[in-house]
Amino acid sequence: MSSPPRLTAQILGPPFGEAIATLRSLAYRNQYGSKVDDRALRWNPNLHHTLNLGVLVNSAQSPPALVSTYRLDIIDQRQDLHRALQTSQSPADSSNLYARIESLPLPVIVGCRASTHPDFQDQALHFTLRYWALRILRSNGIAALASTFESTNPWVPQLQKLGYELHLNTSNWSEFLVNQSRPHVGILNLDRNGEFAETSLRDHLLRESEARPDLSALIQQISQFDAQTSNDPVLTSWQSRINRRRGA
Repeated sequence: MSSPPRLTAQILGPPFGEAIATLRSLAYRNQYGSKVDDRALRWNPNLHHTLNLGVLVNSAQSPPALVSTYRLDIIDQRQDLHRALQTSQSPADSSNLYARIESLPLPVIVGCRASTHPDFQDQALHFTLRYWALRILRSNGIAALASTFESTNPWVPQLQKLGYELHLNTSNWSEFLVNQSRPHVGILNLDRNGEFAETSLRDHLLRESEARPDLSALIQQISQFDAQTSNDPVLTSWQSRINRRRGA
């Protein structure tokens, strides 16, 4: 009998709650140290509007372990979108960020809580999950993906190449990270740049995987994944919420 691939993609349901929280704390503390508030990174079973994507590493000696995760939140109220991105809710805001967020067609998906185990950094797992997220969002007709980023985040140049527009926030970041600097808000227009971003990520990952059979198998699994025919109950429930909120 053949062994399972070393890396596998999986939709993460409630049984992964503790593993997700542990990975988040480990990844963010490794990067930011004592500035991280672990309480804000805990799994919340009542957040039914979220979808958690994950990469598991398989080993013959131990159970599969979660090594990378990325969360997608459905936001269908304008004030909730400002709150999720921690942007000003005042029309008097002198920046163009308020007006840009007000112009986004709802529902918007907010990508957040991206976490990768320190031992698996620089293995393209985060961008693999972003690639999977884009495939899912585009198949569901989502028009915009938004996120917040540290100004020093090493992903920022690559995200700009994918078509993200970056806006400097007017206030400091709080929540799980106590920060004295203003983050960027990134917005990807999926109607205009979604296909380009998905294709660019796929091509980048294929180049990365040329000498890595484990990553190649992971990308193949994701490329063959069809969100519309998947019978995964967590994904099906999340997609149903998108359709209900779109029709509300």
